Amino acid sequence: MKSAVTASTAPNQPPAALTPELADLQTVLLDLLDGDEPAEVVSQRFADLQVAISLIQAGWPVAAELAPAATRAILEAHLAPQQQDDHSPGPAAESASSPPAGIWSAPPGDAIATAGLLFAAYHLLAQDSSGPRSALPQLLRNLPTRDDLRWGRTWPMLAHEASPSLRRRIDQVYRHRLSAEWIRQGAPTLRASKANTTQKLFAPTHTLTDFGIAPEHIPQSLPSSWLLAATLEDSERALTCHRRLRRLLPVHLVQAISDMNFLEAAAFLGIPTSWTTQSPLRIKPLHPHRDLKSRDLPATLRLLAQHVLGQEKVDYRARRTQFSRWSIDDRTWNELCRHRPPGRGRKPNEHTRECASAFVWSYVTGSEFALAPVFQPPMRPHDRTLSLDMPHLTLLRRWESREPPVPASWLCTALAEHARQLVATISHAP
Repeated sequence: MKSAVTASTAPNQPPAALTPELADLQTVLLDLLDGDEPAEVVSQRFADLQVAISLIQAGWPVAAELAPAATRAILEAHLAPQQQDDHSPGPAAESASSPPAGIWSAPPGDAIATAGLLFAAYHLLAQDSSGPRSALPQLLRNLPTRDDLRWGRTWPMLAHEASPSLRRRIDQVYRHRLSAEWIRQGAPTLRASKANTTQKLFAPTHTLTDFGIAPEHIPQSLPSSWLLAATLEDSERALTCHRRLRRLLPVHLVQAISDMNFLEAAAFLGIPTSWTTQSPLRIKPLHPHRDLKSRDLPATLRLLAQHVLGQEKVDYRARRTQFSRWSIDDRTWNELCRHRPPGRGRKPNEHTRECASAFVWSYVTGSEFALAPVFQPPMRPHDRTLSLDMPHLTLLRRWESREPPVPASWLCTALAEHARQLVATISHAP
């Protein structure tokens, strides 16, 4: 940063000094590059900065106070003229062949302005977006529409490269102005129809927003203990087969703590589009009389939310991303197989290993067995299709229920322990 600032000054002017606040930011960025964090996390943080730069430039001067005082004048000189430029709405910039020169996802051509903009972006991301002094809500409400060509790669970057937390923060304010496509990590946009817009009635939104629960704290498949907390049954064993409740209550709970409709909440939880639009996997909102034995759905969701508050905060969405290509490696599989008692049944085969990977993955990510990476492309064998009656899922459900006789019960026990050890190595912070 220092060399860039010096290089941008005119030949007859002394080099611009690197102020202490900009020097501190330079140190922070260098520490990110040289630190011990996973490369994926570091990449997301820099993508967040690029998205924040786009937002600030597009909404200038709403967040101008975040930039250092020494850089505001030159930022104003660079950014104010573009706010007065006329533009014609057209296709999204990511599909345009010749976008305009002033692209918001690119920094200004001046190093001092770039340094000030980077400083503002860093501090915009560091703010608590729910706090009274946060600039993000006002900034997002004053942005141009998505069809402005000057957005450049902003929205694809937010959808595919930025952190899940930034997507959620932006989504909470900006959803009503954008298609939900960009928060679904590339999933096709589900067009609203009379049928699915009324689905919002099945789970009132905004009713539990005061609980302070983030959508990523909700697992894709609800643990049986969470259902017990909602007093839906009197024993955990009775709930292991209630797959409809375990699959749909998380969707409704995400609705209740956010402003998402049913389809958007399902997509947020990583449920495939086909499961909400096609049979036989199609999932629909719960019917209180049929599915909840006439219990009140909002009251049930409130009990669940109260239970979530007492749990350790886990970012399940981040875990699904982190383990999106995960399976048990050869070394771990060989160690697990050593737990097999001598002479007890057949040796585990590749079918068993796939089930073992899905079992551990489901435990770690709080997700559906059927959505485990080993059952999805590209890891799934090309000649196999996913179905609800495939033998793999039958075995996994028997392992989960622990109903005797449990096939390869020794392996089931070893997998549960391995899953707990794996979770212990993951940061639980959202």
